[in-house]
Amino acid sequence: MRQATTAARSDAIWAGDPEPFRSRLVPADRRAAEIRRIGWLTRESVQSLVEDSRFCGRGALLEIRLAEPPPRTGREWVDPLTAALRRRGVAVQVIQESESTASIARDLLSGHEAAS
Repeated sequence: MRQATTAARSDAIWAGDPEPFRSRLVPADRRAAEIRRIGWLTRESVQSLVEDSRFCGRGALLEIRLAEPPPRTGREWVDPLTAALRRRGVAVQVIQESESTASIARDLLSGHEAAS
């Protein structure tokens, strides 16, 4: 029963239209390359961010840039994601910028990531 409730809550979180995002993951070992992503926030893209962050280990920094204000469906996924990663020693910054949203959408439509 508990799994069904958790699954229903998870489905409700992802019920809305995905919003564009851009992320930058800086590994703890600063000699390693950054991982940058641009795309639509979906259950799968957030899972990729979590897996990459875990791979980069304690001391890594995950920066996620999103639209401001939040969409109607909200961002219920943000708190569990950031709490889970912080417990693993990954610093998380969620940046809400209305200006970056236009460039993220442009990048998605053109199929290229613009320089940050």
